[in-house]
Amino acid sequence: MSSNFFITNEKRRKGAGRPAKKMKGSKRNAIVDEEIPSDDEEIQASTHRSDEHSEDEYDSETAEDKRLRLAKEYLRHLEQEELQDQQSKDTAHDAIAHRLKEEFLDHSGKQQKLLCDECIEPDPDKIIKLQGHKLSVTCVAFSHDGKFVYSGSKDSSIIKWDLETFKKVKVFHGFHKAGEGKGHKGHILCLDVSSDCKYMASGGQDKLVYLWDLEKEEVCYIFKGHKDIITGLRFRHNSHELYSTSKDRSVKVWSVDERAYVETLFGHQDAVLGIDCLRRQRPVTAGGRDCSIHVWKIIDESYLKFETNKRGSMECLCMLNEDNYLSGTDDGSLITWNIHKKRPTFTRDNAHGSNPQRNLPTDDSWIISVASVPYSDLAISGSNDNQLRLWRSSRDYTTLSPLFSVDVPGFINGLALSHNGQFIACAIGQEHKLGRWWHLQHVKNCVCIIDLRNA
Repeated sequence: MSSNFFITNEKRRKGAGRPAKKMKGSKRNAIVDEEIPSDDEEIQASTHRSDEHSEDEYDSETAEDKRLRLAKEYLRHLEQEELQDQQSKDTAHDAIAHRLKEEFLDHSGKQQKLLCDECIEPDPDKIIKLQGHKLSVTCVAFSHDGKFVYSGSKDSSIIKWDLETFKKVKVFHGFHKAGEGKGHKGHILCLDVSSDCKYMASGGQDKLVYLWDLEKEEVCYIFKGHKDIITGLRFRHNSHELYSTSKDRSVKVWSVDERAYVETLFGHQDAVLGIDCLRRQRPVTAGGRDCSIHVWKIIDESYLKFETNKRGSMECLCMLNEDNYLSGTDDGSLITWNIHKKRPTFTRDNAHGSNPQRNLPTDDSWIISVASVPYSDLAISGSNDNQLRLWRSSRDYTTLSPLFSVDVPGFINGLALSHNGQFIACAIGQEHKLGRWWHLQHVKNCVCIIDLRNA
């Protein structure tokens, strides 16, 4: 019995076993002459086949295989993220380690900040003069945040200046202006501001150390104990420990937090005229006519004494780092010292040239003030030769070389550098801060602000 199924197959098989017809020569040549596909086309075709094969592979995988494949891809993605995070952590760790190393070197004073290369000789017309004191300005100090500068004068007043507007912010009047107990009664010769900008200390002719609350802008305490004029004040860095020097040949230690006297340091044979201190409890003092520098080891209850062969008076001093110091004398010498050497490491005679005032016992200009940015190569000195001089210190702090000088007429009674080394504040007066040996009528009593970056 025949069926449609077999009929259909039979029809399909018709002619299947017949031999293929032979091609004629013309047709064979035509096939040979056809265009041969290029390599690019072959690559594209191969890629297409590969993609089809990949899709076919994913299409044919079971649900379990798919879960396994996705899990492997997820784990591989997590491994890549973990590797990136580890690299980021390593980078952050290196940055933190570098920062800690920098802070350690800075704290220990073993790393020198190179500020001299950033200094630009200023245009004299751009030097800012802040006028407000009636008598000679004797001392200046920057706030640690660099926003304000404070100046003291022989007129018994202290003025707070804004460094952005260069305007007067506050006047702390003396006794004769504000009544008993509100301010100094005589010349103000020294002042300093604590690192947290909370307190200011001032001293002078009245033999008293005034402690000012800078938030309330008023006197909060008066330290008594010195028997003669107070010549120097310094807060220890990042501390409320205060040191004072006087013509009574003593150095006193005060606790600001407890409003208490701590101790008195004896050792100088003449008036103590200069003091400086950094982080350690080791203030350094200049002994005037005893021609010595004292380093006081307060914890050990001892001191180191450094002397020079010069006959001049040690008038001023500043610390370059914890182990090196710079002092100035009245015979015009700048001297560097190292704590490990008893004698000066470097002496620059006649650093400010010849003295224009002929009634002094020496022809060399009197070094009245010095200052520096601690742990840097920048130092400055002032005299009465109408020149503020900048100095570059060597890496080992053993030599000083001139950088440049700035025309500043008058007695440069006090100097201060901002903590980043950008600004210099000069206390300018018609008279020397410690006496009236001569008077310069053409000079204006003022505070000079010099910008060393945007000259």
